[in-house]
Amino acid sequence: MGESINHISLVNTMYSIVKDTIPESNLCLVIMDSPDCNEKIPKMMEGFKPDLYYCYDNVLIIGEAKTSKDFNRKHSLEQYKSYLRACNCYSGTSIMILSVPWTEYVSAKNLIKKMKNQYSYNVTVKIVNDLGRVEII
Repeated sequence: MGESINHISLVNTMYSIVKDTIPESNLCLVIMDSPDCNEKIPKMMEGFKPDLYYCYDNVLIIGEAKTSKDFNRKHSLEQYKSYLRACNCYSGTSIMILSVPWTEYVSAKNLIKKMKNQYSYNVTVKIVNDLGRVEII
């Protein structure tokens, strides 16, 4: 684990979005990169492990939290592509959530819009920042 306090906070912000998205009785099925969660997050096809994962009752949610220093790294860009692809290929309802600090919020929205257009992915993405602002792309 060893994640920073900022990262853990961004993961918790994502979880609050998920709590508003799925039935309360299913919250126990959310797997997160958090000190409170002992479940192992499954790897995506490319080997990446998201920070939040939920797959139940024909709904897939993949969440990734990025601090300012990690947001635009090559590894992070590959993760976003992988998660968008997984959501795009899912036959049920799928949502990708990207949680970033407010300083990266506009850049995150622009980047994800560009990736969705570039790969023609029809995926619902929720961009959330550490101040609680959410935008659906």
